[in-house]
Amino acid sequence: MELRSRAERQTQLFIETPYRNAAMLDALVAACQGATLVCVATDLSLPSETIRTQTASAWKAQLGAGRAPDFHKKPTVFLLLAS
Repeated sequence: MELRSRAERQTQLFIETPYRNAAMLDALVAACQGATLVCVATDLSLPSETIRTQTASAWKAQLGAGRAPDFHKKPTVFLLLAS
C-alpha cells in the first residue's frame, strides 16, 4: 500500500474495528518508512473529533513513549501518504 501511495501519489485510507485501533496504528508505523505521513482521525463529525498527522517515525516515538492517541473503541480512520 505504501509503495502504491508513493508511485501513484495517492492517499491510502483504512478503517478498522474500533477495538483494533491500537493494533492498526502499531502495524502502520512498523511497516511504513519513517517519512511516510500517517493520519489518525477519531470521532469524525463529533464534538470530540481529533485529527492528527505525523510521520511514521514521529508516531513510533510517541507510541514508544507510551503516548498513544485516545482512540480506544472509538470510530477511527487511518490514512497514509508516502512521499
